[in-house]
Amino acid sequence: MYNQCLDPWCIATIVLFVVISTIHLIKCFKQKQKWADITKFMLMPSLLLFFLAFTFVNVQNFSILHILIIIALISSFFGDVALLFDREKQNFALGILFFAITQICYIVFAILGVKVDSIPLIPGIVSAVIFLTAIIYAVMITKKQLKGLKPIVVLYGLIISSMSWVFIVFAFANPVVGLILVAIGSLFFVISDTFVASQYFLGSRIATRFIIMKTYIIAQLLIVLGAIGIIGA
Repeated sequence: MYNQCLDPWCIATIVLFVVISTIHLIKCFKQKQKWADITKFMLMPSLLLFFLAFTFVNVQNFSILHILIIIALISSFFGDVALLFDREKQNFALGILFFAITQICYIVFAILGVKVDSIPLIPGIVSAVIFLTAIIYAVMITKKQLKGLKPIVVLYGLIISSMSWVFIVFAFANPVVGLILVAIGSLFFVISDTFVASQYFLGSRIATRFIIMKTYIIAQLLIVLGAIGIIGA
């Protein structure tokens, strides 16, 4: 399944991503904002290079699935850029829009790339209730702070929850390595964005940049690795 990732170019690019991620997290932890910003610009491009290296090695099987992951990572890059200037509401909204595109690409990837005979009823219902409850609770405690951003924030919450829900129920239906990785990655993505919202709207001290970026990096890496496993299955 992952034999293509042993190609020298794949190894070199994933090492590059790990090195940049490590430097970025160190700078976030030390609150060196300038270098944290610079390295943040490099995160998704380096992860994209890894996926492109895999795509090149696997070029004979190139499909819409590859394109969806590429678009998702490019959109994530633009989302990262927009959120660096999130003091302006329009930039925060723009960042949400780019990440909504990312989540939609992941949803379409799951629908087109994963073969399941049926959706497991209990995991599907339980996870859906948890996500919907979390969204309702989040809106209730931030309704004063959301102001004009409420519609786009609620919509994004539904989109990212749908992305995670799809991967989770698919992983329950067909518990292979690739699906398990993307399911875990999707949960880390939800956690990361929850911390982002907590910091932006509530000024939470718990939601430090280090925690936000650590969960975000883990999320994107696991989703890409899982996607590779799904594509190569």
